Amino acid sequence: MAFIHRRTGVPDRPVLDGLEDTWSRRWDESGVYAFDRSKTRDEVFSIDTPPPTVSGSLHVGHVFSYTHTDAVARYQRMRGKEVFYPMGWDDNGLPTERRVQNHFGVRCDPSLPYDPGFTPPKSPGKRQLPISRRNFIELCERLTVEGEKVFAARRTSPRRPRCGMSPSARRSSRPNWRAGPWSPSSDTSRKVGRG
Repeated sequence: MAFIHRRTGVPDRPVLDGLEDTWSRRWDESGVYAFDRSKTRDEVFSIDTPPPTVSGSLHVGHVFSYTHTDAVARYQRMRGKEVFYPMGWDDNGLPTERRVQNHFGVRCDPSLPYDPGFTPPKSPGKRQLPISRRNFIELCERLTVEGEKVFAARRTSPRRPRCGMSPSARRSSRPNWRAGPWSPSSDTSRKVGRG
C-alpha cells in the first residue's frame, strides 16, 4: 500500500497574528486560570508569593522571579489540582518613594508647608527639590496610578495576565499606598487557607 502525501493546509511559516487573542479568549471561556472557591482544601494547591512592585517597568528580573512558580502552578493544574495563585501589584513603601524621588527630582521635607498648586519639575535636576510631605504623597499616588496602568496593560482579561503567566491575577495591595504592605494574610489567602 503506497502512502499518499496530502497537503493539509499547514503554512510553510507560522503566522502569529491574532494567536495571543485567540488563545486568551479560549482560556477565558474555559476558565482554565479561574480559581474555584468551592473546592475542598485537599483539592487546592495554593501558591503564596509576594507581589511585584509597580515601582518601575516590567523587566527580565520579573520573568526570572515568576517563571519557577508559574511552572509549578501549571504542573499542578495538569495534575488536576485547583490552583490558587493570586497575583497583584504591591504599590507600597520605599520602592515607590525612591521612584518618585528619581522620576520627579524631589525629596520629602516634612517641615515644609503643603503647596496646593505644586507642579513637579519637568525633568529632575542635579539636586532634588524639597517638597512637603503631603505634596510628596500626592506624587507617590500619581506615579503609582501610572505604574499600575502599565502593569495592567500587560493583561488581556481580569483573570489572566498578558505576559504569559498563569495566575488568577488581582490587585493585592490596599487602595491607599500608605496603608501598609501587601501580606499573605490578605482577604484572598484567609478564605482559602494554606495548601
